[in-house]
Amino acid sequence: MVIILIFVENFHLERNAFIHLVNILLERESLDEGCFLKVAQIIATTLFILARGTSYRDVEVRFGHSPSTIGKYHNLVLQTLVNVSLDILLTYQSQLKVPPEIANSPIFF
Repeated sequence: MVIILIFVENFHLERNAFIHLVNILLERESLDEGCFLKVAQIIATTLFILARGTSYRDVEVRFGHSPSTIGKYHNLVLQTLVNVSLDILLTYQSQLKVPPEIANSPIFF
């Protein structure tokens, strides 16, 4: 229970959702492990920045890596999340357009 609270408090994300996100990015081979950082830690640093709105210096203290390393991987994870989101999320569809099967059907009018 304490671990779940730590995840929610630090990342605003439940532990299972974090593990699922890591698995998705590993399956798609979107992220590679660095010399010093594992994929889970790379994602955790980015989620920590996004959830807390902290600086690279704060993340440096928390995770023990240099700001340049954190910045490099933060940008990589953001780009990866954008690419993955294009596959997962549906694009905006205007609610003003009525599909032809509905517009031409007498049932709906």
